[in-house]
Order: sequence, then C-alpha cells, then structure tokens
Amino acid sequence: MNSPDNRGLDDRGSTVYSANIAEISRHCCMFEVKKYLSIMLLFEFISGIVIFLGLALLGRDELVNFYSQALFITVVTFMLFLNAYNSLNLYHALEEQGIVNLIAEDGAILLLLMISGAWIVYLTSLVLYSRLYSSIKPVLFSLTAFPVMLRYLSSTNQNEDPPLWLCICFGYAFYLMLMSIYQCIHNIVCHFITSAHIMQWMYRMYGLTVTVVFHWRRVKVPLCMMTLWLVLFLYNSLTFLLFSSETLTALQLFNLTMALTCNSVLSMTSCCFVIYRLAGYVLNIVKRYHHEDNIAPPGDPYSSPDGLREGFGFFFLGLYTGLSSSKISRKLVLLELIFYLIISALVRSMFEIAEPVLLGLASQPSIVYRKHFRVLSFCILLLGASIYLALNLYFLKEKIPFITPNVITIAQIVAALVLYFLYLYESQQTQIWEALDDYVYFINGSCKVFEFAVISAVLFYRVVDFSLEWTLFQIVMALLHLYFNIWTPAKEGWLSLKQRHQVNQKLNSLPSATEKEIDELADVCSICLEELKAAKVTPCKHYFHSLCLRKWLNVQNKCPMCHTALLSL
Repeated sequence: MNSPDNRGLDDRGSTVYSANIAEISRHCCMFEVKKYLSIMLLFEFISGIVIFLGLALLGRDELVNFYSQALFITVVTFMLFLNAYNSLNLYHALEEQGIVNLIAEDGAILLLLMISGAWIVYLTSLVLYSRLYSSIKPVLFSLTAFPVMLRYLSSTNQNEDPPLWLCICFGYAFYLMLMSIYQCIHNIVCHFITSAHIMQWMYRMYGLTVTVVFHWRRVKVPLCMMTLWLVLFLYNSLTFLLFSSETLTALQLFNLTMALTCNSVLSMTSCCFVIYRLAGYVLNIVKRYHHEDNIAPPGDPYSSPDGLREGFGFFFLGLYTGLSSSKISRKLVLLELIFYLIISALVRSMFEIAEPVLLGLASQPSIVYRKHFRVLSFCILLLGASIYLALNLYFLKEKIPFITPNVITIAQIVAALVLYFLYLYESQQTQIWEALDDYVYFINGSCKVFEFAVISAVLFYRVVDFSLEWTLFQIVMALLHLYFNIWTPAKEGWLSLKQRHQVNQKLNSLPSATEKEIDELADVCSICLEELKAAKVTPCKHYFHSLCLRKWLNVQNKCPMCHTALLSL
C-alpha cells in the first residue's frame, strides 16, 4: 500500500501531468486553428483568382447568360422544393385541425396568403422561362419533380418502395436537370475558349499591358471591389445594430465596423480601392481650388497625385502590421494608426498640388494679393495639419518612426515657403540676382539631405529594435525601402552634386568675352534672349551669359546651339 506521502506525490504528479496534457492540447488546438485559417486564406486567394479570370474571360453578354441560367436552375429547383415543403405542412395542418380551426388561429391567414403568393410567383416565373427558352421543358421538370419532392418530404411512406410512375418522374426530372447543367457548362466553356483566343490575339497585337488594362476597365474591377466593401461594411453595421445591446457613438460604430470588415486580404484590397477613390475626390477638389491661381505649365497628368499613394498605402500598411489576422482590440489600435498615416499622406499629396502654384506665383513681377493669400494660407494650413498629426501620432504610440511622414512634409513645406519668399524678393529686383540659383540649390539639397537622414534613421531604428519580430513581408518591404528610399536618392544626390561641381569647374575654365568681342558680335544670349553685356565663350565659339550657361549645363551636357558635349561626366 502507498503511504500518505506517496499518495500526495502521486496526486501532485497527476496534477502536473494533467496540466501538461492541457497545455499540449491547447497548443494543438491553436495549431489546428492556424492551419484552418491558412487553408481558408489559401482557398479565398485561389477562389479570387478563379473568379477574376472568369470575369476577365467572359463578356457582358456571357455573364448575363450565365447569371440567367443559374437563376433559372435555382428557381425551378429550390423554389419548387420550398413550395412543396410549405404546401405539405399546410396539408398536414388542415388534416389535424380542419380549415375552420386553422383559420381561427393568429397569423394563419397571412401564412395562407404567403404560400399562395409563393406559388403564384413560381408559376409566373415558370411561364416566363418557358416563353424565354421557347420550350416546355421547365413545365415538364416541375410536373415530374414535384411528386418526387412530396415523396421525399413525406414521413409516412419512407419505408415503402416507390411506385414505377414515381421512378419514371424522378428519372426524367434528373435527366432534364443534367441537360440544363450540361448546356450551361458547355456554353461557358465555349465562351472561355473564344475569349482566350481573343486575349491571345490582343496580347500578340498590343502587348501584355494593354491587354491587362483593357480587361481591367472592361470588368470594372475597382467598382466591383468598392461594391464588395460597401456590402460587407453595411452587413457588419446592421448586424451590430440589430443584435447588440451596447450603445456606441457614430465614430465608435465606424471604427468597430471597419475592424470587423478588414478580416481578410480581399476585404482589405476592396477597402484600398475605396480609400483611393475618396482621396482622389479630395485631391480633385484641391486642384479645382488652385486651378485659377495655377500659372505653371501643365505637367504630366499621370504624375499628379490622384489618391493612389493613399489607397495602396493602406493596403501595404495592413499587410505590414498583420491587420486582417489581429484581434478586434488590436485592430482598433492599428486602424487608428493607419488612418493617421493615410491622412498624413493625403496632406502631403495636397501640398504637392499647391507647391508649383505657390512657387509660380512668387516668380511673377506683378503681385495679386488675393491669389497669394489663397495659396499661402492653404500651405500654412497644411503645415499646421502636419504638426497636429505628428503630435497625435507620437502621443498615440510614443514612438518617433510613426511621425516620419509628417516630419518630412513639414520640412518640405518650410523649404517651399523659404523658396517662395526668395522668388518673391528676386521678382521685385531690377537686376538679375545671380546668387539665387545657389540659394535654391542649397535649400533643396538641405531638404533632401534631411529626408535622407530621417528615412535612414527610421530604418536603423527598425533594424536594432529586437523587441519586434520580422516577417517575410516586412523583410521584403525593408529591402525595397532600402533600395528606393535610401540607395537611389543617395546615388542621385551624389551624381547631382558631382555634376554641379563639374559645371562650376568648367565655367571657371571657360574664357570670358572681351568688350570688343561683344561689340562686334552685337547679339543676344541664345538661352534667355537678353542683351549680352558679359559672356562666357564655349569651345565651340558660342557666347552665353555665365548664369544662363550654368543653369543650362545643370540640365544637360550639350551646347544649346550646336549640341557639342561640354562636360565629361
């Protein structure tokens, strides 16, 4: 026999063993859940690709045909089954209670009207489909399938063998259903093959980009994605309002619904298109606001901010932070942080629209105070908004890297305002201010160096922060960030500095024209078309202002007249 001490040891050992078993079970359950979620995400991804390819290959007529075939099969099967089920229940109720007692009950009249209305709708649909397909097969299917459904729903004759006529009805109804499904699949396959040949022809004629853009616009992918997000958002909102007893404000309800909606990569992608469209509307309003004051030449419309940065910024931030797989409490915090960053990007885009207008107005000799006040006040408002967003982001997470976009925007706005006042001062001078070009280069260069230092510091902070785990996506984003935001600007800045130094050396080595040569030439500078009072002489014997030639060589390494190479880069 075991002593009390041994029994205590056995009890404690059993307790420890049970705890270990529970811990192992918990880990196994978590593994199974993660495995299930991974399978669901993979299935969603594959389904999305299949649906997208189907939409891309099928035209509008084919999609309508497929929809009508699917609706036809649904109506003549499921609707008939529901009507048979309700009618059979009504028949049993009439047998048990009688029609007088049944009508006396509350709601019985409404139930009878609903069943009668369902049969009227079904018969009307059946007649319309028969006329549409010019065939009586829908009617024959209903007549043969209805007794089979009644036999299946009836509980009294389940153990008896069905009669021969019922087997014939089942066989004919099953044959008609198979023929309808086969015809639908056959039409879809034929359309797929034809569309694939057309896409192959378009790819050979116009290339991959034109083919993808054509089908992207034809299928209207952004509109479909925005519709999907709107449906999910309204569904989650109504579900919470109808089935929750908690009282929330409109902002809290919006945040909670957003957290419930962003539960997969597909829903985050649809939200990305919604943000892209909303940001585009805001930026278009800003462009119209500055349209009257914009005197700069029209640039490339594709380089103008249109909301793409904000939309896909939300998508990449969601993937970077693991938004879709987080818990609701963490999602709320991440969404608040992401929306602050999206608004910061929107402020930067608005400034990129206002900056050329601001600098263009400053270079005009005549000052229209109303236009200057409009643009200046708008830029100062953006500066205040950037400072406010930076403070909110810092107090939200108490980490400096999150305020990086706002700090860069603040630096850009301050640099633009300094350039504005320099241009404004230069436009009021009677003589050319030769030192202006050096000041502009110094201010722009200082701003670029500051941006480079801030971005490099953020990446260094992320690398040395060992409290955070690295995912594969974060590693890829860090490498892209290192190449596009650090290496490429550093390379371009070094080449620009090297070129500017070489231009200054070349200009200092060029001889200056004498007064006699200028008097004999009696010409103007070919760059600015102003009178030549002092000039530099190029090796190809052309005369230009020193300042004009320096600006020209900073842009391209050729003589403006004969296109002879002047610098050895």
